[in-house]
Amino acid sequence: MTQDFRQPSAVTVDPQTLSRRSVVALVVAFLVIVLGALSVMVGLPYVVIKPGPVTNTLGTLSGNPLITISGAPTYPTRGALDFTTVRVVGGPGVRVTVWDLLAAKLSPNDDIQPEDALFPTGVTDKQVQEENTAEMVNSQQEAIAVALRATGRTVPQHLVIAEVAPDAPSAAVLRAGDVVEAVDGTPVTTSEQIRAAISRHRPGDFVQLRLLRHGTEIDVAAKTRSSNGRTTIGVFLGLRFTFPVDVKINAGDVGGPSAGTMFALGVY
Repeated sequence: MTQDFRQPSAVTVDPQTLSRRSVVALVVAFLVIVLGALSVMVGLPYVVIKPGPVTNTLGTLSGNPLITISGAPTYPTRGALDFTTVRVVGGPGVRVTVWDLLAAKLSPNDDIQPEDALFPTGVTDKQVQEENTAEMVNSQQEAIAVALRATGRTVPQHLVIAEVAPDAPSAAVLRAGDVVEAVDGTPVTTSEQIRAAISRHRPGDFVQLRLLRHGTEIDVAAKTRSSNGRTTIGVFLGLRFTFPVDVKINAGDVGGPSAGTMFALGVY
């Protein structure tokens, strides 16, 4: 009986084919890494609007009462007067990636909006923060005034410069806390009157302001500029009240012009 022993045939591989496959694999891997990095690093011109926390104005925040009152009788409360908040992810100084947008698209509670629908072009994150802070201060002050007036108390009010933008053309002559009494010789009592008077000027003109600073009346010439198609002097306006009762509202890091109704009800 004979057996036929045969050598297995050798498998040959073209080195050039192997080299091409390796190059293609490396290129694909590199592109995947680059795209993954870009999806995290590149910011897109959108913002994501999310539900924020709910806070009881009759309760506490970080262990402290949200509303404290001294100089008047106070009464125990039951139940809750909640104000809701909206959280905005994105905007000046904050990067929104494709993954943020994808997660928002899949969430029934989130909404995606173009960045310029909420923030003016060219505004900085610091300016946004400053404006939100000023608006919240005004909201609280107006709420306190409304509540105290509802109890029959007299609360005088004054129109003031709440904040001066650092790059305002007349930042050297305007001060936060200045009470605005007249614009171009016409007495004013509302922010709408001030804006209307300033808007009648061209950017670069000077507006004549009569201010009350530390109890002394002064006249200053404030240079105007263009901001988002409007003539402005680069200030945030607010109201200052003389309260007969000491009321403090601790809303934490919430900013913006809202929640005034719930603050007023809580104080009342």
